[in-house]
Amino acid sequence: MQGANYIIPLVVFPHLTRTLGIESFGVYSLILTIGQYLVLFIDFGFNLTASQKIAQACGDRDIISRIFWETLTAKLFLALLCTLFIIFFYISQIKNSTEIIFLYPLIIGTTLTPVWFFQGTEQISRLTIINIIARGSTIPLILATVHSPSDIGKAIAIQGIASTISAILSIAQIKSRKLIKKPKLRIKEILNCIAESSPFFISSIAISLYTLSTPIILSITNTEDQVAFFSAADKIKTAALGLFLITGTALYPRINALFITNKELMYTLLKKIISTTLTLTTLVAITIISLSEEISTLILGSAFKETSTTLAIMAPQIVFVMLSVSLANYILIPNGHKKAYTAIPIFASIIHILSCYILSKKFGAAGGALSITLIELGTTITLAAFCLKKGLLQNVFR
Repeated sequence: MQGANYIIPLVVFPHLTRTLGIESFGVYSLILTIGQYLVLFIDFGFNLTASQKIAQACGDRDIISRIFWETLTAKLFLALLCTLFIIFFYISQIKNSTEIIFLYPLIIGTTLTPVWFFQGTEQISRLTIINIIARGSTIPLILATVHSPSDIGKAIAIQGIASTISAILSIAQIKSRKLIKKPKLRIKEILNCIAESSPFFISSIAISLYTLSTPIILSITNTEDQVAFFSAADKIKTAALGLFLITGTALYPRINALFITNKELMYTLLKKIISTTLTLTTLVAITIISLSEEISTLILGSAFKETSTTLAIMAPQIVFVMLSVSLANYILIPNGHKKAYTAIPIFASIIHILSCYILSKKFGAAGGALSITLIELGTTITLAAFCLKKGLLQNVFR
């Protein structure tokens, strides 16, 4: 499913960069960055906490049903707050803010798509087909409706329409297969659900401050052209990274289940995951660095040739991010180190905001990319040092 999220948008990516142009693509990217913050707020870490609890419920339908309705209701409440945020910005008429209204289909889709449910029950393949159909439907829509820089709103809305279609079909499948029972909820349980996920939400927001915040910082320190160059390079890097994150998402519930039932097997699996990931991501990063100019021109068009430098600087992030994900999600979380999981990204985000402002002001998109790469490297080293100190890596590599 995550593969569809990463790869299918890349199919229409060349069309968007060529039809919207550099400046409008910069605005488009900026609005979608705001949308990603709203998605993070609505998800609130549930993809980790809810899927973990469902996986550890070992098929108990009563427990799984309670977790399902608690999580969905909590997301509906958070979506209401996001709706108020969108209305405020639309009415405020701040520069480019009127385009934010086209994010609403994304809000609906994010709220109602129970990725965490399918992850926890290890039935993600069932949602994959739905997501491919939904994401695939955006390709003809974008090609048929986005023809000029004035079509920014259509391009934004279509991204959300795919999420809405996926949500409707996935909920329909759960209902038709009678996978859950009717809800019996209390407000206290819903609030507890949000409270349990808050450390993961804080961590996600902290991480986003040195990933998603860069286009916003660039829009303040530089021009919309630099926002476009950065966002274009980031889209290519994210697609390459997504090929590895797909596997990581699928393995997360299995790691948590093995932590309860068979730790020895869990450590053996982790060793294979980390070793294989390190080898493959290094090869991909080297390839992107070597062919950055050719890749940028081929995918984005000659107008985005300047993106090649930014893309080459970003490439090592593929290695660092996957190592960080393995250390944080597979080792820290199962072993109960939630404070470290939250604190490390917060510290990193503070450093990034300062360094990104300075570097992007002087070097534009390349400076913003360099800031993230250095932060990702520092985060990986810090996580590895913490795991070594706590004796967690020794169990994996013994």
